[in-house]
Amino acid sequence: MRGIAPKGSYGNPVWVFYADSKVWLLSDLHKGNIRRLPDGKPTIIDALVGELPDYYLKNHTKLKEAADKARTLALGYELPPDDPFHNIDDDEL
Repeated sequence: MRGIAPKGSYGNPVWVFYADSKVWLLSDLHKGNIRRLPDGKPTIIDALVGELPDYYLKNHTKLKEAADKARTLALGYELPPDDPFHNIDDDEL
């Protein structure tokens, strides 16, 4: 599972991810909220997680963009580069 940090300012850092056919918002993620399981795999504890209501997806463009990217990743597709100059030769600029 991969989260997308939406562009914009939301007070605390937030990430959007897609799971169980829903869009979720994750916050309060810091070093103390990541622990290792006995098998060595990291796990997140004590973070703030909640489903992102449709209202915000309809009315906040940057959250919608992050949700679309998170869904794309969750479905196993690659994201196109955000760089508008990707695949453009510097000599063409």
